[in-house]
Amino acid sequence: MRAGVDHNTGEWLYGWAHVVQSIQIILTTRIGSRIWRRTFGAAVTSIQDANAHPRTLLEFYRNVADALQNHEPGYRLETINLKKSGRDGVFEFELGGTYFPRGHLGDFSISEKRDFTSIANDAGPGGIEIIAGRVTA
Repeated sequence: MRAGVDHNTGEWLYGWAHVVQSIQIILTTRIGSRIWRRTFGAAVTSIQDANAHPRTLLEFYRNVADALQNHEPGYRLETINLKKSGRDGVFEFELGGTYFPRGHLGDFSISEKRDFTSIANDAGPGGIEIIAGRVTA
């Protein structure tokens, strides 16, 4: 089973909770900011303050999909839905996909549908905050 330490509390995280934290770290890390892992992260923070037009949203979707495909073997992104947008600059997205409990070991034989909501704004260190991870039926 996948396990790690919660970077806020120091408590142990297992399974899906660890994947949610991993995705949050991936999406809030600027590419090139980690010395030993220069390609780690996502380019979503670089377009965070850009005008919200369809081209920017498409670039955001592409950057999220690329980052998760490259850095999170335990999750396969399938959908990104814009749930909320407003003049205040807060955008809420729902990411849906498949969770592989043993994906980090290269075993994709067990899978579960999972989704979570993220908000792209000035909420976190990189402008993206993962609000909740939940199981979909």
